[in-house]
Amino acid sequence: MQVSGSGWRRWVRRHRRGLAGAAAAASVLVLGLALAPADPVGVPVVVAARDLAAGDRLSADDVTITDHGGAALPRTALVDPSAAVGQILSSTVVAGEVLTEARFVRALAGTAPASATRVAMPVRFADDAATRLITPGQRIDVLAAAGPDSESPDPVARLVAADVPVLAVLGADQDSAGPLGGSAVGESAGPVVVLDVDRPTAVIVAGSQAVARMSFALRPDG
Repeated sequence: MQVSGSGWRRWVRRHRRGLAGAAAAASVLVLGLALAPADPVGVPVVVAARDLAAGDRLSADDVTITDHGGAALPRTALVDPSAAVGQILSSTVVAGEVLTEARFVRALAGTAPASATRVAMPVRFADDAATRLITPGQRIDVLAAAGPDSESPDPVARLVAADVPVLAVLGADQDSAGPLGGSAVGESAGPVVVLDVDRPTAVIVAGSQAVARMSFALRPDG
């Protein structure tokens, strides 16, 4: 059945309210579809399998893979567990936390020891509060003084390493028998400072830590 132009107009006028409602509903539906968030896509990332402390060297049992939902990920988040194994943590990590390159000592170091004649030497200084002034990239002089139980009459500290680059400063939450070890005489389990030194200097620093209170001086150009 054909409808004349005038008949069509009368039909539209008679049903205009219903047509307006239908148009409004269609608009809302289209807008809702446009604004609906996309389904989150899981991204496999490396996370801590358990609570870990600063200074821990990661093993395969310390990490696992999980799907990370649509939330934003740090740019340096790890996706390969083998990239974490063997690395030393620079700070505490809780179970399930996404591991990033910034969590490792190598990221704080800037540059690792340049050759086989140099090593990364952990040192725990006697004054925990002063140690917190040190940041990676600084250069310091390392000093050793007689411990509180020493019978030496000479109170003067001696220089054991000069103009040493700081690779990393680890937190104070590992115990004194942790993987970096080296608690000096009379010292508590404070922050551990990792230094870039040559092998002979490392031997001198290690010997000093065993019998003396370790301290440092910040270099003016460091």
